[in-house]
Amino acid sequence: MKLAVTDRPLPRYHLVGTLLVVLALALALGASFLWIAHAEHQEALQRLERSFESKKEERLRAEMASAIGYLDFVHSRTEAVLRDALKEKVAMAMQTAQGGDREGRQHRVGEQEHRDDDDDDADQRARDEAGADWLSDQGFDRKD
Repeated sequence: MKLAVTDRPLPRYHLVGTLLVVLALALALGASFLWIAHAEHQEALQRLERSFESKKEERLRAEMASAIGYLDFVHSRTEAVLRDALKEKVAMAMQTAQGGDREGRQHRVGEQEHRDDDDDDADQRARDEAGADWLSDQGFDRKD
């Protein structure tokens, strides 16, 4: 086909050229809008990912703080429990030591009382014998 520029096909060529330019401009504008939308979408996704990452880190920090707080509580509670258990054991040891000392004292006191009783009996016998001797010296006979 030969391109002949005359008065009759010139408006057609002008129309086709204009349509091609408008179509190219429309496609370029549509592509730029699509590119901008895609870039905004990617940016929104990156913001969401950063937001989720920061929330996740914040949540992890809170969980770590909670876990550390719980461990501190358990540690302090364990210290208190161990301290109380140690106090009880020391009190029992002291009580046992004092109880053994008391038993020893009671045993010694019991022995002393027994000795005192024996001594009292011996003293009584000695007095009786001394009295009997005195009586016999005085001329009184002892009658059993």
